[in-house]
Amino acid sequence: MDNDLGQFLADLKTRANIKDVVGSYVQLRRSGSDWVCCCPFHNEKTPSMYVHERQRYFHCFGCGKGGDVITFVRDIEGMSYMDAVKKLADQYHMTMPEFKADPEHEKKKERKDVLQSIMLEANRYYYNNLVNKEDGKPGLAYLESRGFGKDIVDKYRLGVSLSEDGLQRYLRLKKYNVADLQACGLVSGQNNTDFFANRLIVPILDPNGKVVAFGGRIYKEEDKGNPAKYKNSNTNEVFEKGRCIYGLNFVREDRKKGIRPDELILVEGYMDVIALGAAGITNVIAGMGTALTEEQIVEIKKNTQKLLVCYDGDEAGRKATSKNAPMIEASGIDMKIVLLPKGMDPDEVIKAEGAEGFKKYCDSALNLIEYRLKLCEEAYDLDTADGRQKYLKACIVALSDLDSPADIEIYSNEVQKKVGVAHETLIFEIERYKGKKKLAAAPVEKSKEETKASIFNANEGDRQKLISSERFVLNRILHGIDYTDVNIVPDEWFNDATCELVIKWARIKSKTPGGIVIGDIYSDIPDSELIDKIINEDEELKKFRNNYEKEKAHYVYCLMNIADAYLLRRIKELNDFCMKETDSAEIEKAKRQISILSSKRFSKVLEDKYIDF
Repeated sequence: MDNDLGQFLADLKTRANIKDVVGSYVQLRRSGSDWVCCCPFHNEKTPSMYVHERQRYFHCFGCGKGGDVITFVRDIEGMSYMDAVKKLADQYHMTMPEFKADPEHEKKKERKDVLQSIMLEANRYYYNNLVNKEDGKPGLAYLESRGFGKDIVDKYRLGVSLSEDGLQRYLRLKKYNVADLQACGLVSGQNNTDFFANRLIVPILDPNGKVVAFGGRIYKEEDKGNPAKYKNSNTNEVFEKGRCIYGLNFVREDRKKGIRPDELILVEGYMDVIALGAAGITNVIAGMGTALTEEQIVEIKKNTQKLLVCYDGDEAGRKATSKNAPMIEASGIDMKIVLLPKGMDPDEVIKAEGAEGFKKYCDSALNLIEYRLKLCEEAYDLDTADGRQKYLKACIVALSDLDSPADIEIYSNEVQKKVGVAHETLIFEIERYKGKKKLAAAPVEKSKEETKASIFNANEGDRQKLISSERFVLNRILHGIDYTDVNIVPDEWFNDATCELVIKWARIKSKTPGGIVIGDIYSDIPDSELIDKIINEDEELKKFRNNYEKEKAHYVYCLMNIADAYLLRRIKELNDFCMKETDSAEIEKAKRQISILSSKRFSKVLEDKYIDF
């Protein structure tokens, strides 16, 4: 980070009192030396978000979200980090330093502002065509036939293109040039005709409500034979298709009004969002098609901890669900899948069964393994021996992805009931298939980093114990508890790379005049999600609340776990070294070190864990 900018951010976070800023969005009440409120990032009735004024950060024990004053404004306003910085700087009358790393920053910003103003004017043009012109009435009639009244037209800023050249003429009168219209993807071809000519128009809005793209749908009877029912903007200077999630701006507008549903519903496209919105179901978002990207999942995770995936009930929708759901689950989002009737999309379900009927499908949502097993069941005829055999093989493949023995036990019982095979046989087949997958996936040789990352994979309990120990130790150090000493905990003891950064950061900050200020960590270390988990390490602390000695003993216990895990990694590295080394003297030296490390690892005294060779 540029030194001037780094100092500016530090000054800004000092000036912009986090209690005052958060208090301008939600009602705070004092809790000891801190402040507490209902979290604005998820739905709750009992306050669980704490604002720590002295340490300049907030965290919610309900959803796990946390950060400094800048990240709070960024997330609640749905803007970029630097836009949040600018908003606070303007609010507190501070002048931002110039961006030395990018001297073209202002020019780029001006360019983007021009293009976004063109998109806004285009939206106005399309909207006025629909609601104010005689030629727009067929479009209104089509929308009304789908249950979209004037309120929906206004909310979603819908419009219509009435000709091939009308948009260009309108924007040229506004003094915009053709090159910029092309850059926005609004015109195409030699004659620069309207890319969305003669279609109903849906503006695609970013999380802040700015128009960044458009979707166009055919609606006239004579156009029904057109194979391209929808046309959508391509990625351009103001629109990144692979990052865009439609509907987030409406969700955030609702949240500002105090409407905070427990989960969001992910559907295939913007027309599904609008159809459900017309039925009063507004906690809905959509990707730009069924091919969900990692960037879109990150954007979704910023806005919800719980997600219902509700793609169409046709073959394409189910394939998309099977592809995207594992990616979403791997991100840590609490996800379930809504299984609609075969061949039906959300709009069709609303028309056939109403909003309450759709909600019933949501209430019966399945987790990923339940969904996969359901598809296996639907794919084969269980009334025939051949069908049952194929169903069983498909279920074994699905169940082999489960790590938890308890989960395997539960779901294998369900499968066993349907095919009549002995439960022990089914478990054996699942484990055998898991073994085959491990053999097929095993690399010939692991790198040092891979060894470090996977050393506890064989024992999930040990891995979780190490994760919890590292976070507990860092939590207590960051909070400055008197039995901790940041200077005697070696960096290399930490298995997680971000945890290692945190201990280094804490050690440096502890030697500055201001000491450790937790709020500063969010701008200094990029992995805010892990920082939240470290700071919110509340489950362990609950065990020792109001018992100083037990908490202190647990801290030592966690340090022992971290140290022993580190010593085990060093022993493994040295053993690997001995297997490859040909110099007998070097091998002997390594073996002596292994012996010392082993004795340290099995010692019950923390001071013995430190390495001094």
